[in-house]
Amino acid sequence: MSMDKNIEGIKNEIMNHKFCKLVIEELILFGSYINPKRSKDIDLVCVVKDDTDLYLLMKTISTIMSIYSRKIGMLVTCFPIHNSQFKKVSSQFIQNVKKNGRKL
Repeated sequence: MSMDKNIEGIKNEIMNHKFCKLVIEELILFGSYINPKRSKDIDLVCVVKDDTDLYLLMKTISTIMSIYSRKIGMLVTCFPIHNSQFKKVSSQFIQNVKKNGRKL
């Protein structure tokens, strides 16, 4: 499976899930996978509606991440964050995602 097909497959699995498509506002790829020649894993940020139960979201997404990790032989991780926090928090992590991430 090619790099872009991996990302498309993961994105489709997440966004076609009935719970995920209701709460996810943005899905952002960041980290080493931005440069596929150096990629060792796939890192995603899910920006979600502020009233989203992050535990329930992670419980749902972790199954998808696990299946894809096994399928492509590469660790797939997802970091959920509420939209208001993503907009106002200025941590180095959030700044890096905003600056270097690729919206899917």
